[in-house]
Amino acid sequence: LNKTARYASFFDLPLFINLLLFIVITNLSNKNLQVIRKGMYIFMISTFLLALLYALGFGISVVNGLRYTIFNINANELGVKVSISLIIIFSILFENHLNVKGWISSFFALILIAFLFKLLIATGSRTAFIAFMLSLLFFIYFNQSMSKFNKNVLKFFMVIFSFFAWVLFFKNSLIVQRLYDSLYHGDLSSRDYIC
Repeated sequence: LNKTARYASFFDLPLFINLLLFIVITNLSNKNLQVIRKGMYIFMISTFLLALLYALGFGISVVNGLRYTIFNINANELGVKVSISLIIIFSILFENHLNVKGWISSFFALILIAFLFKLLIATGSRTAFIAFMLSLLFFIYFNQSMSKFNKNVLKFFMVIFSFFAWVLFFKNSLIVQRLYDSLYHGDLSSRDYIC
């Protein structure tokens, strides 16, 4: 029950639907864990389709100067969805739940990563970028199923990826400016004031 001047509805239908979906998914996952995996794959593919639409120029809008979004989705929300999708892709690659082998699947995953990472940078979301980097580090260090060789290979590719990401994406990027402003000027995008 949340009746205020800003939100005049007596019953919060989106919250109720999300709670209902959560209950259904958790009960189904007790019987079959593949339900959650398939849900994550569908989430990742749908986020990739948003990134593809961004690359093709459909539904793009500019928010607060240089932050891009698609279909008026909040830029921070979109960035978090993209960072979660990137972690799902890394999980698929290194845990191999889909039992994919060969260089074609790795090449396809790299294409997915490139599109999603470009969208992540375009959103300008500091939270999403930091969450992605921390999640990737936690995935590497706390993953029990990866061998030490795979962890070292992933660390090597992270260094190379960081270099190319800096050259291609970050050199004149809004996200670098926003991180710099947060770190050195204390800019929290007006989140330090309570209304």
